[in-house]
Amino acid sequence: GVGAKTISCVLMFCLKRFDFPVDTHVWKIALALNWVPKAATRDQTYEHLNAKVPDEIKYALHVLLVKHGKVYKNDVKTLRETLRHCEAGGEELPGEDAPPSEPTAVKQEVKPEAVD
Repeated sequence: GVGAKTISCVLMFCLKRFDFPVDTHVWKIALALNWVPKAATRDQTYEHLNAKVPDEIKYALHVLLVKHGKVYKNDVKTLRETLRHCEAGGEELPGEDAPPSEPTAVKQEVKPEAVD
């Protein structure tokens, strides 16, 4: 059958709706960052994050987390170091932590529109 992630992907990528798909990368990173309770299922994580993540960043954050999960195998150590670096006023990712050909920002190509 069609699950929550597939429906959410169709809503966000195809229909340009504000939705926040939760794949295994987003789920594992959300758990590691304590964005959801440790026992949260993927569906519970979807419900929680879809309600909490602001509409205007859902697309970019989803793409960023999936990309990070694939490149760093869901390791949040690098993500935490990057966040600390940015909070300290740094503008770029630490050189040795970032793959040489990876961009430091995610370009949002499809901007979902609000639905009345």
